[in-house]
Amino acid sequence: MKTKRLFVTIICFLCIYVVWGQTVSVKQIMAKAEKGDVEEQFKLGSLYDFGDGGLSRDSEKAKYWYQKSAEQGYAKAQNSLGLFYELGKGLMKDYEKAIYWYQKSAEQGYAIGQYNLGRLYEKGHGIDQDYEKAVYWYQKSVANNGGGYYRLGYCYENGLGVSQDYKKAYDYYHKGAEKGDDLSKYGLFICYHNGYAVKKDESKANIIYDGIDKNKAYRVNQQVQRACKFRHNV
Repeated sequence: MKTKRLFVTIICFLCIYVVWGQTVSVKQIMAKAEKGDVEEQFKLGSLYDFGDGGLSRDSEKAKYWYQKSAEQGYAKAQNSLGLFYELGKGLMKDYEKAIYWYQKSAEQGYAIGQYNLGRLYEKGHGIDQDYEKAVYWYQKSVANNGGGYYRLGYCYENGLGVSQDYKKAYDYYHKGAEKGDDLSKYGLFICYHNGYAVKKDESKANIIYDGIDKNKAYRVNQQVQRACKFRHNV
């Protein structure tokens, strides 16, 4: 009985210590953000954005601190601010402003900003659809170890902004799959199912398909939604 009480006491103490530590850390971040530290402004924006560090989620405050940081040239904040405008988080959707901030972030070499800019060029959201520019920014993102493997593979598979090239499509899908990207795994599944750049192999296609996180991929991309339905009709 004493051991159990001691255990509960230790757990309570640890919880209090963790909460106290978070509170101190957040106060330090706030203090530095108020003084104009761009990285701390971004961190504070992220805390409000995701409701971390004991703070309640607050899109307006998140946007405020992202903007403070972005206006001082911090690439991560510029990308996050672009996402706010694209999704309309706590404000009206504005693709033009989303592109503006993605461009700022991308030009500084931030891989996620490069990917997001490529994505809007591919979809033609807030800007003239331009597959060549989409491919350009996807390639930049991949070169910086960011996302874009699946989108590049898809562009090469379908000849969007580049000459159709199943070998390059397969290579990008394969590289993305090696990094654990479920959309790229779907691309590989299609390659083996249809024999794109590889010998048609239903057995291997099925193994790849079974390794896809269906729930995650289904939420992320409509093409994978169709693939999940398509697979069961094979």
